[in-house]
Amino acid sequence: MHLISLHRHRFAALTVVVVVALGCLALLATFNPWSANATNTANPAPESGVGVSTESLSVNPWAANGVSPATLHAADWDCLYVVHAVHCLAPGVLPSVTSGTVETFSVLVFDTMDPASDDAPFLGSEFNIRADLFQGQPCPTDPPSREYTYLGPGGLDLGLDYYACHRFDSPL
Repeated sequence: MHLISLHRHRFAALTVVVVVALGCLALLATFNPWSANATNTANPAPESGVGVSTESLSVNPWAANGVSPATLHAADWDCLYVVHAVHCLAPGVLPSVTSGTVETFSVLVFDTMDPASDDAPFLGSEFNIRADLFQGQPCPTDPPSREYTYLGPGGLDLGLDYYACHRFDSPL
């Protein structure tokens, strides 16, 4: 009698494991969190039947949230026109960048020459790493070279000893 009870519990446990595994597979089949559409918040896939993509909109997709160089500047961010676009750094970051003391930093980049613009299209973000920490890693999000851009002498000559990885199609 004791062996039959143990066998019955083992079967019940195995049944529960199989049902949970099948439920997880069904969930992943309907929603893949690793797909391009699930992780690309800048250009989400249109809802079924809506037929509008963010590429057909002429306004800044971040404007709905009020994000622009003007609003960031009002929140004490530093927004500067550099090379081809306005780059905005979080409050307090700029002094540590110009002194070379910060190891890494990110900026938000807008397609405008006007640091006070309130409707500039958002291009993407840019990740920067100090030259002494850079180890030649690729930048897979910056076509066509897929390489970091050096910001110092022999590179863009911006006087910054950093490498930049653009998370958008940069003209550099």
